[in-house]
Amino acid sequence: MWTWRLWGSGRSGVDAALTIAALAAVALSRFALLPRGPWEWDETLFARGLLAFDLPSHFPHPPGFPLWMALGWLVRPLVATPLRGLQLLSAAASCLTVFPLAALGRRAAPPAVAATAALAVLAVPGVWLHAGRGFSDTPSAFFALWAAALAVWGLEGRRATAFTLLLAAAFLIRPILLPPLGLLWLAGAATVRPRRRLWPGVGWGALAVVAAIAGLVAVQGSWAQFASAFVAHAETHAVNLVEHNPGGVLDLGIVKGFGGPWLAAGAAALALLGAAVWARRVSRGSAAAWLVILAVTVAQFVWLQNRRFPRYAVPLQEAAAPLLAAAAAAAAPPLVAAGGLAVLGAAWAVDAAPAVLEQHRTELPGWAAVQAAVRDAKATGEALVVEPGLYPFLSYREELDRAAGHPWSFRWYLAPSSPDAKALPDGPFALVTDYPFHYFPALGPGERFPTVSDRLRPLTQGRFLNVLAARNVPLPVRGWWLPERPPGTREKFMWGGRDAEFLIPPLPPGAGLAVDLAPYPGPAPLELLLDGRLALTVPGTAVRATCVVPSHFFTPGRTSRLVFGRAKAYVPGAGDTRALAVQLWGLRLAPR
Repeated sequence: MWTWRLWGSGRSGVDAALTIAALAAVALSRFALLPRGPWEWDETLFARGLLAFDLPSHFPHPPGFPLWMALGWLVRPLVATPLRGLQLLSAAASCLTVFPLAALGRRAAPPAVAATAALAVLAVPGVWLHAGRGFSDTPSAFFALWAAALAVWGLEGRRATAFTLLLAAAFLIRPILLPPLGLLWLAGAATVRPRRRLWPGVGWGALAVVAAIAGLVAVQGSWAQFASAFVAHAETHAVNLVEHNPGGVLDLGIVKGFGGPWLAAGAAALALLGAAVWARRVSRGSAAAWLVILAVTVAQFVWLQNRRFPRYAVPLQEAAAPLLAAAAAAAAPPLVAAGGLAVLGAAWAVDAAPAVLEQHRTELPGWAAVQAAVRDAKATGEALVVEPGLYPFLSYREELDRAAGHPWSFRWYLAPSSPDAKALPDGPFALVTDYPFHYFPALGPGERFPTVSDRLRPLTQGRFLNVLAARNVPLPVRGWWLPERPPGTREKFMWGGRDAEFLIPPLPPGAGLAVDLAPYPGPAPLELLLDGRLALTVPGTAVRATCVVPSHFFTPGRTSRLVFGRAKAYVPGAGDTRALAVQLWGLRLAPR
């Protein structure tokens, strides 16, 4: 089951040396190319949870991932940051996965073919890219595949107990995989005779689950807090699946993770052929179980998770290795089959290497922007305003500094776009946003952070890639719809309703504010109120024009509230039910 002789050579020393060489190459591809910082907020949620566990605030998000968090806590004293510890754990699991994959493949193919198929799948772009990330997908897949290897080789003696405990470990690392893990357990348990040999594993596994839940409840503080976090997360997740989970076959993360539609289609065809070979060489029952488990995992990936995210497909892609080995072994002699799989693995590696290198050498734009903004805020003492999506990165950075004995002296706020925003800055501030289009240009300096290459983009989750950090950006507070851009122009505008409000950052001494606007046509006049004082009145039938709020309305060094007051708003009709009061084209400093 677990042997250094993966290649089936007649000389054990040579076989062990070849195995060590292959494992060293995989380890080098993982540990030498670890990502530079977090590349998704889920990694940050785990790492932040290791510093200050808070399940209702999604540090980490429910269901808590108890064993993954426990492993992170164990390695925490040995690494510089908790994220680095999770990256190292995932990379180690990816390296060791070659053994259960090779063991599975040897059930229907010669050892050299099985080992080559395992190594080839570990070079799949989605598998390699996510191997060193702080996610739970790769470690959970390692334990599940190890359990599957035990099952296909027979669960005699204590293997039945080990089988159940391995699946319990996979579940506690990534609980959302319960459906396929449960099916795998049922398929393996059905082969155990007498049934009582299952009870030790079931007992220890159940005890581990109970202990994990009790530990999470104890860390969280109460059962009520623990349960409420699940309910809130389930509601949000359900809404996101309905509203934000589009995409056809070409958008599926498993397709992008395989390197595109042609490679994905080829891998799927080989896997189906491998299942037929498995049925003939091993048993129809195990082949059917294998296909059902994979089908349920695909269905869960498509309907219960975000189907566009490649990282969710990592267990599926790894599980294809034994079937690829079976298909190759049936199509050609062992040496030719292993050579063909090696060529396939090399093609995957060549396709994946640029993206892996980019992930290793550069930072996710969202994380880079937060890092830069924090450095500037430490130097200037000015406040930060962050979008809710970037808040996990900011919170992780704050906890890292607090743990190092460097608490922040500046304040930070959630952007008004967040339903959890409770306050806004009253002095100079910098905005960090991953939605630059939602804002008008800053009244101070700003920096756009380079996005990722076209090679890497499909393997990301498509978030936090277009980021702006800028000082003194006017903030839409309430009453505004998202910006629109007229066809054929580079300008944009925002529609506002009655009493729509902006937060105006501190202006330079003696500067006024130029407001480019047009009232929605109607008899009611439009009033511009600054901190409750009437600054300007614009007739409701006026055309687009630039109005200037004089400098004496502004308090030096302080933010101001600009309200577009109107007694009545107007509904355009023709399917547009918005009640519109003002069309705002921009805010900028007026000449002194």
